[in-house]
Order: sequence, then structure tokens, then C-alpha cells
Amino acid sequence: MVSLFDPDKPHFAAWVRTYNVDGFDQTYRVSNIPTPLYYSSLCGFFDLAEHLAIKHPQHLNAIGGQYGIPLRAAIARKHVRVVEILLRHGANVDIRGMAEQTLLHEAIRDVSIVRLLLNYGADANCRQDNLRTPLHLVVCYEELEVARVLFDHKAEVDPLNFDGEAPLHLLFKHKYRENDDVLNLARLLVEHGADVNRRDKNHNTPLYLALSCRMYKCARVLLENGADARTENNNGTTPLHLLVSQGDIVRLLLERGADVNRRDKNNNTPLHLALGRRMYKCARILLENGADASVENNMGKTALHLVSQGKYNYEERDVSFAQLLLERGVDVNARERDNTTPLHSAAFRGWLGITRVLLGHGADTTARNDQDETPLHLLSRGELHFQEPGIGVARLLLEYGVDVHSQDKNHETALHSAAFRGRPELARVLLDHGANPNTENNQGETPLHLVSRSEYNSQENGVNIARLILAHGGDANAQMISKWTPLHFAGFGGRFQIAQALLDHGANADVENDQGETPLHLVSRGEYYSQEHGVGIARLLLEHGVDVHTQDKEHDTALHSAAFRGRLEIARLLLDRGANVDTENDQGETPLHLVSRGEYISTEHGVSIARLLLEHGVDVNAPDKDHDTPLHSASYSGRLEIAQVLLDHGANVNAKNAKGETPLHLVTRGKHDSQTHGVSIAQLLLKRGADMNAQDRDHATPLHLARHRGRLDIAKALLDYDAKVPGRELRFGPLPPAAQVSIPPTRRFPVLHT
Repeated sequence: MVSLFDPDKPHFAAWVRTYNVDGFDQTYRVSNIPTPLYYSSLCGFFDLAEHLAIKHPQHLNAIGGQYGIPLRAAIARKHVRVVEILLRHGANVDIRGMAEQTLLHEAIRDVSIVRLLLNYGADANCRQDNLRTPLHLVVCYEELEVARVLFDHKAEVDPLNFDGEAPLHLLFKHKYRENDDVLNLARLLVEHGADVNRRDKNHNTPLYLALSCRMYKCARVLLENGADARTENNNGTTPLHLLVSQGDIVRLLLERGADVNRRDKNNNTPLHLALGRRMYKCARILLENGADASVENNMGKTALHLVSQGKYNYEERDVSFAQLLLERGVDVNARERDNTTPLHSAAFRGWLGITRVLLGHGADTTARNDQDETPLHLLSRGELHFQEPGIGVARLLLEYGVDVHSQDKNHETALHSAAFRGRPELARVLLDHGANPNTENNQGETPLHLVSRSEYNSQENGVNIARLILAHGGDANAQMISKWTPLHFAGFGGRFQIAQALLDHGANADVENDQGETPLHLVSRGEYYSQEHGVGIARLLLEHGVDVHTQDKEHDTALHSAAFRGRLEIARLLLDRGANVDTENDQGETPLHLVSRGEYISTEHGVSIARLLLEHGVDVNAPDKDHDTPLHSASYSGRLEIAQVLLDHGANVNAKNAKGETPLHLVTRGKHDSQTHGVSIAQLLLKRGADMNAQDRDHATPLHLARHRGRLDIAKALLDYDAKVPGRELRFGPLPPAAQVSIPPTRRFPVLHT
């Protein structure tokens, strides 16, 4: 048997391989294998371990193998009898491993091995490098019997780890359930003199930690043994702030002297926190024990503000508690830091019951917050869980005399907010109570403007509100400061039904904003998901006589806009209605220039628009004011497919702009969606006869520019193509000193600002 564990015997390697002991494989050199004593300890062969310990005492503490020494291997595999043999024959009980961990730390979950180690001299108070003792680990693992053994060997009850935590602190950290072992450990520590009021580095006491993880039985043990209910941690939080749901614990804390009005770092009292978490049982106990409901926290909120904010599924209890607070004399019109009153809060959430209680106790319906908003404003833009109670709140506020015409700091009325938020029933109530449908905000927008541009509205809600406003005299042609009408917004946002309602009520289809744009311009470049709606609006506008040739301040027509944004069906519709394909804007660009560098929904749309324009006779070589042709634009912008279409329709591959640049020059310094697009366009131009040696007015060739811009891929394409053309001499020197490599200005359509 012994020969199996002798590395010098022939059967040893085969045995180790068979049992895959300690990760051994065929590449493991026999000279590196741990001692036979190590393997016998690892495998629990106690007779053999005894024999080897006697025969080779020098191997008792020899290092080798996964666990380092035989004793650690036996402890890891829980071979208690082997552990006793090794200790009896002199194995070192004080050897330390990683992080200064002792064998006692490692064995802490096995009471038999712990008892053996302690009996053979292990220090019950030994520490790791983080200053944890075995007792710290015992409470983390909830090993009650091991704790008893440690105390039998004079373990200290209050050693502190690196974070200033005693075992009694760790007993309650990161725990999620209270069981008998935890409770008995708490009692054991207290019986051995643990300081129940010791604070960790955050000034948390064991009582605070026990309550924070809802260990109420343990908290009672601590309180019965002198835990101070008044202590506060670094955040100013006391145990009472934790607001346990157990009423008897709250009462016990109060009986032990907890300050019912103590404030934390945010100036919240326990009552604030109880109400914030809807712990009404606890809140009532606090009130019965002297809690001051008028105290303000850092936000200026009183208990009534918190109750008035309401919470879904709690409204009945909120109403009851609000009534209780008001009966105790709480100020119904108390102001937060932003001057919000409880009535503002209740209205914002649409809580009908609380609103009724507040109004019944004299809440001021004319109160304004820092934004000059009344409760009616907050209702109109608030978080209404259900529309019906919100409508009830609106009617109630109006019955109590709230001013339906009141304007906030932005000069908006409640109707503005209801329109923007898509609340048709609320808008109806406001209009029925005399709300002015044409009141302007500080941008000159009426409610009709807001409903026409709102992203909150569904198509159904939006059009219902628009029709309501129009039926009550809303001006379909009202212009804001920037001269946008509701129809401009509806066109830009692709809101077909609203546009139709506006046109049915006399909206001017040809009206221009301050940029000279008609609604047709806006729908042609708008931002919307439904292309069908955009085309539908364009068709509506054309049916109402909009001028397809109108140019804005930059001389762009609607066709320019549609080409730039890739609106294929709108472009087709405009061309069918006679749009001029050769109209130039103030940069001298035709729609073909813009589609050659535009922002498309898809490349396919851009190519289709280019073909459509060419079919309608647009000049493929028309120069803009910088003498750039559409091919220049496509080359610079990396529009490979459009460049192909242009060349197929006769585009001049060597046309020069005002700087003497050909399309091939612009490829080398253009903005491309990918590197391959630039190379592909260069190759396309070369195949169609582009002059590689063409010089701009600074004498730079495309190769000069490719080299200067670091476009080695394009330079390589130029050189590769040149090698295939016999007799052609390519001039390739340093960039001429006079060359000024600059990017031509990119003209974009203006972004919508409202």
C-alpha cells in the first residue's frame, strides 16, 4: 500500500492519474509531485497518514499541491481523523495562507476540526489581513456551535475588523431572513458581553443594522439588553427612521427614548419617511407619540405634502390620513421650496378624494408655485393614472373658483397643457368653462399649435382635441413669433388627421413662416414615421391649392426639401403637379444636387428620386454657384449608387468646380459612410474616364490629396488603376505648397426649433 504513494515507485504515477488527484496529468513531472503524506491526507487514508507521519515527520509541513500542506488538504476535505493524526504528530497549527488566513479561519464551518485546532494551540483570536477573527466569520456563516467552542477558548467578543465592525455588526449585515441561529447567536454574543451600542465606521449600531434587515426579534433582544434607541449614524438616521412595519417595535423604540421628531441629513423626520413609504400604522403611532406633522424637510415638504402626492392603490388610506392631519391643525396651504402646496400635489396626480378633503379645509385654488402654475395647471400636465378622476378634480377645482384663464411663467394656460398632453376630456371641460382657445404663450403658440406638434398625442386624441378647439373658435391660421401656424406643425410631424381638420376649418395652405416655408416645405422635410401620412398631407395641401413652386428664404422649393430628405412619394407627387426640376436655390443647387448629398431614409429612396428627376429632364451637369455638379456632391458624400446613375445619364466625369477640382478630387477628401464607398466611387470614376492627373487651381492632383488626407486606400486604388494603363505617367510628388485642402461648406436645412 505504501508503495502506491511513493513517487519513486512505478505504480505511483498511474495511481495518481487514475484518481485524477490534485489535477495530475501525464505532463506532470514526478519530481514536482507533493509528498505521499500530502496525498494520503487529501484522500483521507488515516492509517497510511499515521504511518507516513511517523516515517517521514519532515513531510508534515512540506509544501506542495493545491492546498500547500497535508494539514490544509485534510481540513479542506473534512477528514477529521487525519487532521487529528497530523496535529498529534506535530503539524504546524499556525501556518498562514493567502491574505494571512489561518487554518482556523479555513476550518470555521466544521466544529469538530475547529475544536481540534484550538485544542492543539490555535489562537482563537488570530486575525486575517483585513483584521477579521474567526468569530467574525462564524457570525457571517451563522455557525452557532462553532461560536460556543470559540468562546470556550477565550475568543474576544468585540474584536474590530478593518471597517470597524464587531461580530455583532456582521451578524446583521447582508442578511435577508431572521432564523433561530441568528437569534441565538445574537443572544450568545450579548451574554458574553458584546457592546450593543458599538458603532462601525459609518456610526451604525447593531440595533440599526438589525432593523434595516427586518430582524425584529434580534432588535428586541438588543433593546432588552441596553441598546440605545436614540443613536444616529453618519446620515443622521436613527433606528426609528427605519420605520419598521411592526408597530410593537416602533412603540418599544419610543419607550426606550427614541426621539420622534429627530431629523436625518435631509431633515426628514420618522413621520416623513413613514408617509413616504405609506406605512400608515407606523405613522399613526408616531402621531400618537408627539410627532410634529408641520415639520418641513429639505424640500420644504410637510407630512400633508407627502400624503397629498398620493400613491396608486393607497388613495382611500391617503384620504383618511390627510383628514387626520388636517384635524390636527396642519397648514393646508403649506409651501414647499418651489411654492408647491398640497393641493398642487394632489391635482398633479389627479387624486379626487384628497383634493376634495383639501378644498373642504380651505385649500387656496389660486396658489401659484415658482413657475406661476395653479393646481389646474398641474392637473393638466400631471400624472393622471385614470382620466375619469382627473376630470372630477378639474370640475371640483373650477367649482371652487380656480381661474381657467390663469397663465404660468411661460404664459401657458391649463388648456395649453391639456392640448399638449393629449387629454381631450379635460380640454372639453376647460373649454366648456370658458377657456380661451386662442391664448398665446411666450412663443406666441396657441393650444392649437401645441396639439399640432405634441409627441404625447395619439392620432385619435390629437385630432379630437384639435376639433374641440376649432369648434370653440380656435384660429386655424394663428401664427406664433416664428410665423409657424398649426398647419406647419402638423405637416412637419406628419399628423394627417390634424392637418385635415385644420384645412377643413379654413387653414391657409400657402402661409409662410419666418423662413419663407409653407406647410408643403415642412411636410417635404418633416420628421415622422408614417410615410403614408406625409404623402397624404402633401396631397391635401395640393388639393387646397398650395403653390408647388414657392421658394423659401434660401430659395428652396418643396421639391428641394423632398429630394434632400429622400421623400420619394412626395417628390413623385410634386413632379406630377408640375414642380420645376431645374429651380435653383440661393446656392445655385437644383434638387438633383441635394439628393446627391442628402439625408435619406434609405439609399434606395435617394437613387429612385435621382432617377425620377433625371426622367423629368433635370440638367445632370448643372453647376451650383461653386460650379459643383451633382456628381461632385455625390462623390464628396459617398453616394456610390447615385454617382452610378448620374454617370449613366451623361454626367461629366471631369467637370471642374471653381477650385478646379474634379469629382475624383472630392472623393479623396469627402465624407463617406464607409471607407469602401470612397474607394468604390474612385474606381467607378476611373473606369468612366476620370483624369488621374487633373490638377486643381493649386496644382494638386487627386493622388496628392489622397496622400495628404491619409486616404491610402484611395491612393492605392489610383496607383493600381494607373498600372493597368500602359504609357500613362502618373505625377506623384509632395503636396504643392499652395494647395489649400478645405472642405466645402455643407448646407443643411434648418432644424425645427419651437
